[in-house]
Amino acid sequence: MKSISKVAVLIVVHNRFEMTKACINALIGQGIRPNMIVLVDDGSTDGTESKARSAFPGIHLVRGDGSLYWCGAMAIAEAYANEHIDFEFLLWVNNDVALADSALSDLLSVASEHPGAIIAGSMVSSINHSEITYSGFRRNRLRFGFTMYSRIESVADAPVAVDTFNGNLVLVPKNVAARLGAWNGGSFSTTGTWIMAFGRHQDRFLCGLLLASRA
Repeated sequence: MKSISKVAVLIVVHNRFEMTKACINALIGQGIRPNMIVLVDDGSTDGTESKARSAFPGIHLVRGDGSLYWCGAMAIAEAYANEHIDFEFLLWVNNDVALADSALSDLLSVASEHPGAIIAGSMVSSINHSEITYSGFRRNRLRFGFTMYSRIESVADAPVAVDTFNGNLVLVPKNVAARLGAWNGGSFSTTGTWIMAFGRHQDRFLCGLLLASRA
């Protein structure tokens, strides 16, 4: 198993330790292994913090008080990674994602072919693998100034360009994260992750957005 010093993984949790454990085990079991895993435990009440420290002594665990929600916790996770490691990519991972064995290598492969792009992974249902559950969105400008977003419902063999994306599994180059600036952690709480991903940058995208065909 190859270990690299390129990828810092950011995970936010609130309870659901067993799901988090499975996610971290899948990350550790990747053919290309991330160098750092930052886990922000935002006020779990099921013992997630102590269980995670015991099960994964090498992870970097940051404690929240339950008021951070996803955006606020991700802001803290990214700031922690910036302070503690010289990474090349940030990898956002929801703790309920079941990663394919080649997920990280596939994302890095797409990134190498499209330098400077944010790469979002497409998610399929655990019951029906042909059903897209989370992916990217394309902007549809309508009459009278209205804008709508349509989700990519099928994924081709090659990456496709999108306007925004769900935040379940996202690879962000460090130089792109630096240009976009810090997370606005106080703007969103329980709204959908794709809205948070778009709202973070407020139409200030300075990079391409690609939906990976395999993740």
